[in-house]
Amino acid sequence: MIILRKIGSVQSESNVVIADELVGQADGDNQVFAVSYDYVEGSIEVVYNGQILISPEDFEEHTSPTAPELASNEIKFIYIQPTVLSNMRANYQKVS
Repeated sequence: MIILRKIGSVQSESNVVIADELVGQADGDNQVFAVSYDYVEGSIEVVYNGQILISPEDFEEHTSPTAPELASNEIKFIYIQPTVLSNMRANYQKVS
């Protein structure tokens, strides 16, 4: 059986968001980016230029004690400074 999903959509039954675009100033300096919805702690997976990044090794979540300035829909890259050519998406569970 094949199940097709629309890219960048919310699966309303489970509150799962797939391939949500990260929004922020991609200027090679900024490291803080936001997704469309508040996400459940520990549920977010970021895909950066085709590579899957995980927390806390690659980015910090809004609940990280070292990133108290983040809003509940933001992440902060640790060693990456995205540029305009960067392709950034996130999969996560949306807070209900």
